[in-house]
Amino acid sequence: MSSLVAMSNAALSKVKANSILSLTEDSEEARACNSRYQDIIDSLLQSFPWNFATERTTLTPLTTSPEFEFDYQFLMPTNPYCLKVLSVYEGYTYKVEGRNILCDEASIQIKYTKRVTDVNQMTPLFRELFSLHLAADIAYKFAASSSLKAELLAEAGRLIRIARSMDAQEGTPTGFKTGSWIAVRGKGHKKFVVARNY
Repeated sequence: MSSLVAMSNAALSKVKANSILSLTEDSEEARACNSRYQDIIDSLLQSFPWNFATERTTLTPLTTSPEFEFDYQFLMPTNPYCLKVLSVYEGYTYKVEGRNILCDEASIQIKYTKRVTDVNQMTPLFRELFSLHLAADIAYKFAASSSLKAELLAEAGRLIRIARSMDAQEGTPTGFKTGSWIAVRGKGHKKFVVARNY
């Protein structure tokens, strides 16, 4: 079982700061982590459609309609809290304005990125990514080193590519179709199956 404290301590160790027992304890380390962890998690969640943070729901319209252009508006979900709308089912045209989704359909099904508060729902790679970003954020405060911050962000950049690649492997590729072609060499014939993306 992981925790925000454990993830914060991983960040603190990267900048050679003291570990903490609680995010609310009376220490510089706890205050630094407590003031930044939610913004960092939310920004990382918004940066990519992580599978563990993806939610689906059906929305009904608000009683008030938009002033023009669209017929209906829908309030973004709050439980779980919507950080980013990923898609509206059936490919309906929509527009996000503030915390509302505008559309011409009277009911919509959406897929969205939710705020994840249980760190054990996060993948290990995401938790490590968070620790690197938190460490970079507090690097100058505790290590007085801008070069350390750059090193931590560079490491986070390498890790996020791995994390995104792993995440993308969890499911059937969209639009995957098979086809065939004949390769002729001399008198022999060979049939190959190739992947085509449409």
